[in-house]
Amino acid sequence: GSTGIRWVIDPLDGTVNYLYGLPTWAVSVAAERDGERVVGVVEAPMRRETYQAVLGGGAYANGNALRCRPAPPLDQALVSTGFNYVTKVRSHQADVAQQLIPRLRDIRRSGSAAVDLCDVAAGRLDGYYERGLHPWDLAAGDLIA
Repeated sequence: GSTGIRWVIDPLDGTVNYLYGLPTWAVSVAAERDGERVVGVVEAPMRRETYQAVLGGGAYANGNALRCRPAPPLDQALVSTGFNYVTKVRSHQADVAQQLIPRLRDIRRSGSAAVDLCDVAAGRLDGYYERGLHPWDLAAGDLIA
């Protein structure tokens, strides 16, 4: 439209989790103005958590300000990742994970990029890495984190 606003929506981030009855999935909505993300909201219903951020205005979970925790030494970092469904990308991610596992405290895989990014913002995770994501997978969570 003429407003310059573009909506980036993932109506079900963590689709496989949802299909299998696992609780880690979310609805992710972001607004971009002239190509820049300005608003992001991630609703994780099974966790009863709503995350939101406005560019330059901080990030919040259920109305409480979020703060990433200070970066720990790499050997103390808890990092989350995801694995793409494209075999070539997935193989590369497995190689990266194999190199990182001995250097990190541990790796997690929740199945929802949006939730993982919100967990980084909330200080539950120290980082998130995944290749091959679509814009809707990370638009809101990236702004929140």
